[in-house]
Amino acid sequence: MRAARAVWRRRVPAATVTVMAGAACLVGADPAAAVQDTVVHCRTQNLQDAIDAAPSGATLRVAGTCVGDFTISKDLTVIGLKDAVLDGHHTDSTLTVNGAAQVRLERVAITNGNALFGGGIHNNDGTLTLNHSTVGGNGAGYFGGGIFNDVGGTVTLNDSTVGDNTAGRGGGIYNSGTASLKSSAVRDNDGDNDGGGIYNDVGGKATLTDSSVRNNTANVAGGIYHLYGGTLTLERSTVERNTAAAIAGGILNDGTARLKSSTVRDNDGGAIGGGIENINGTLTLEDSSAVEGNTAGSGGGIDNTAATLTLDHSTVKGNTASNIGGGMNNFDSTVTLHHSTVERNTAKGGPGSGGGIYNGKDSTVTLEFSKVRKNDPDNCAGPVPVPGCTG
Repeated sequence: MRAARAVWRRRVPAATVTVMAGAACLVGADPAAAVQDTVVHCRTQNLQDAIDAAPSGATLRVAGTCVGDFTISKDLTVIGLKDAVLDGHHTDSTLTVNGAAQVRLERVAITNGNALFGGGIHNNDGTLTLNHSTVGGNGAGYFGGGIFNDVGGTVTLNDSTVGDNTAGRGGGIYNSGTASLKSSAVRDNDGDNDGGGIYNDVGGKATLTDSSVRNNTANVAGGIYHLYGGTLTLERSTVERNTAAAIAGGILNDGTARLKSSTVRDNDGGAIGGGIENINGTLTLEDSSAVEGNTAGSGGGIDNTAATLTLDHSTVKGNTASNIGGGMNNFDSTVTLHHSTVERNTAKGGPGSGGGIYNGKDSTVTLEFSKVRKNDPDNCAGPVPVPGCTG
């Protein structure tokens, strides 16, 4: 055993030596096979030069504030030491990832980017992972103030924040590829037109787990704008305190969306859809999901138009509409409630305005072991009766 331990100890230094900038390669090792690990001091060194010089698969450890717009077209890991910042200086996207590159950012702040697409980050078909990082204070003239994830791109955020960014669409994140957020936040972003927090474009796949979309603003869809052809999934996540001037304070769904053990609360949807506007979409709320405390002109909690809505063991409560459908406004659509509750919602349009549910023309609401109760001024109203709903 002693001899074995001695041999092991002799081998450790050779296996763990870090190849630094300007250092010799490992003795007895193939230089191309060595994983290069370089420290870049931004005050005195040029980060783009270090990126260009690094072999594929290398790691750059960044110290200080690096100013410029940076492009990565190879597999690379960038790790911030203390208070590491990539500052775009308002000249272009702060960081662009090109081609099939696999890039990982860890403990890095991305800021002061300004471009037409992707002020902070433009991911052009790459695979990008952000760990414990922030993307903030960036702007885009068109799409993706914080992050623009193009078709074919994959972006994953772990314990990261996208905040205080602006764009025409997707103030925080614009996604037409695959986006996954885990224990992350999209907050305080502004989409001048659509999708203050996230704009999930045609064919985009967005998944949020243990994450939040909060305090974002837009004309349409303050929190999340989700279009057809893709999927939106929220699990144990929250969409809260977002504001839309016109429609959909929390979420606008025009595709296929599923909320599992998630909450949409305290959003303001302007004219229609305080919490959720489900238009031409298929939306499922399940496993104790809740839509609560939202406000709008019609459909304080949910506005369901030319769409399909299913609630399974979920709740719509405490929402307010200044006109009709305090909890839910259903128009030319189908709603199914299974072991679910619509309660304590308010419509201020007077008697017949549907405090709980307003069921409009060519619409169907099916209650399966569900309750519509304690809504003001009435539980259900509208031209089409809701079987099993009284009061």
